[in-house]
Amino acid sequence: MQKLGLFLLFVLSVLITNAQTSAEIPRHSFSLGPMAGYNVKNKGFAYGGSAMYEFRPFKRFGFTAALTFDQTRVDVSDINYNPVASKEVFGNEWIENVYSLNVGPRFYLGDFYLGAALGIGYTKGYTTLSDGSTLNNGHAYGLYKNFGAGYQIKLRNRDVIEAEAAVFGTHATKIGGTIRYKFGR
Repeated sequence: MQKLGLFLLFVLSVLITNAQTSAEIPRHSFSLGPMAGYNVKNKGFAYGGSAMYEFRPFKRFGFTAALTFDQTRVDVSDINYNPVASKEVFGNEWIENVYSLNVGPRFYLGDFYLGAALGIGYTKGYTTLSDGSTLNNGHAYGLYKNFGAGYQIKLRNRDVIEAEAAVFGTHATKIGGTIRYKFGR
């Protein structure tokens, strides 16, 4: 009877230990990194950066909140912005800045993940001209979208480097990627 009691105590302790290790504590992390891509609509190189917070209550599922900035620059030196006047004024560079605040889910498959985010984006553009002046191209708010897939490389200090390919943007879609350093895994 004593052996049966010890055996049951052993089995119960193994079950309790497994139950405690399988129920993971929610994870909080913060990441920073540059991003780069190609603006499909405006045909220009886009670059910027992002700061992201992630709450990961489950092993395979998390929630993100991010602040992002990206800038697209396009050479417009072949466009005359003053065709009526006697003096031609050509453009130098068209610049579009996009600021966004977005939230979304992530689904993990081991070290790979799929993510999506929606939020508010603010776009402001301007053109520098050959005569030294600046032409204001206006500003607008819009729906910011980000859909991507990535891979996490775990470091010895429990931090992570994430490499992600994504489609993102507000009015103009960009295709690109980011590499983020994720603290606090």
